[in-house]
Amino acid sequence: NTMASLPAFSPALLEAFVDSTQTLPLEIQRVLATVRDLDEKAQRLDAVIEQKTNELVATPPAKPNSPQAKEIAEARAELEKMHLDLVQLSTEKGQLAQRCLDLVDENALRLDAELQRHDHEVAEYRKRAGIPAEVPPPQPAPVVETKAPARGGGGVPTGKRSRGAEHAAAGGHAAAEQPRPSKRARAAPADVAEVGHHVAAHVRDPRDHSVQWILARIQRIHQMPDGGTSLEVVDDEALQAGDEHSTYLVKRDAAVSLPRSNEVKAGYPNHQPGSLVLAVYPGTTVFYRATVVAAARKTKGGAYGEYQLEFDDDTEEGSTEIPKRTVPFRHVVAAPSFMQHANYR
Repeated sequence: NTMASLPAFSPALLEAFVDSTQTLPLEIQRVLATVRDLDEKAQRLDAVIEQKTNELVATPPAKPNSPQAKEIAEARAELEKMHLDLVQLSTEKGQLAQRCLDLVDENALRLDAELQRHDHEVAEYRKRAGIPAEVPPPQPAPVVETKAPARGGGGVPTGKRSRGAEHAAAGGHAAAEQPRPSKRARAAPADVAEVGHHVAAHVRDPRDHSVQWILARIQRIHQMPDGGTSLEVVDDEALQAGDEHSTYLVKRDAAVSLPRSNEVKAGYPNHQPGSLVLAVYPGTTVFYRATVVAAARKTKGGAYGEYQLEFDDDTEEGSTEIPKRTVPFRHVVAAPSFMQHANYR
C-alpha cells in the first residue's frame, strides 16, 4: 500500500487554505473547492485500502481452488481496482492544479497590464506637470544580438546545470555538435509578448559571454528609439538563488513565448513526430534543440500531457542510441528558423 506509507494529510489544512481564498475569482475558487473534494475522496479511499490490505495480510494461506482461495483472489482484485481509482483521483487533482495555475497566471497578467498602464499614465501626468521622476530609470543590461547565434555551449549562469555539463561529468559529449536531420516543425501561433509571460530567452552571460536559451519571465517591455521592442526578462531560478545576474535585456526576436496553457482549447500547436523543437532538457531550465518522437497525448480533462523527444547528441557513454525523454507541453516550442536546418551548429 503505497499511499499508506505517506504522511497523513490533514484535510483541515486544505480547508483553511480554501477558506482563505474567498477573495479570489470565482472560477479559481471552484477549482480549489473541487481539488478539496477530490482530496477528501482520496483520503477516504486510502483509509479503506489500508484496512483491506491489513485484513488480507492477516488472512492465512488457502488451498488452491478452495472457497477461501477464491475470496482472497476477489479481495486482491478489489484492492487493485481501488488503487487504480486512487491513481485516477491523483491525476485529476494534478490536472485541476494545472488549471488553477493557468487561471492565476491569467489574472496576474491582467493585473500586471493594469499596473503597467497606471505607471504609464502617472509618467505622462508627471511629464505634463513638469514633475521630475522620483526614481531614476535603471541602467539596461547588454542587448543580445540574434543573428544565427552559436549553438548552446559555453558557461551556464549560476543556479543552472546545463545538459552539456551533465554529459561531460558522465564522460559523454556536450550538446554542441552533429545534430540529426529531421522534418520541419509546424509554424507556431502568433507570438505575443506580455508582462508575466514565460519565454525561451536567448541570453548572454555577462561573466563569460556564453550564450544559451533559458526559461525566463517577461518583467518589462521597452520601446526602443528605432521603433523596435526589447524585453527585460528575469531568470526566476537565478533570482531565487541570489544571483545578481538574473535579469537580461533582449531584443524581441531573441525571445519565444511559451504556451500559456496546456488545454487543447487554448489552440497551441501540438508538434507532430519529426518536428524540430526547442525544449527544456529534463532537470534543467535550459532549452536545447530536439526532435519530436511522439506528440503530446490528450488527457480526459481536455489538456495535453507530455511530449516524447530526442535531444540532439543526447547519447550515453558507450551507446549510440538516443534516449527518449518526456517534456511537459508548456516547455516545448517550434525551433526558430535558423535552427531548422539539418546542418545547424
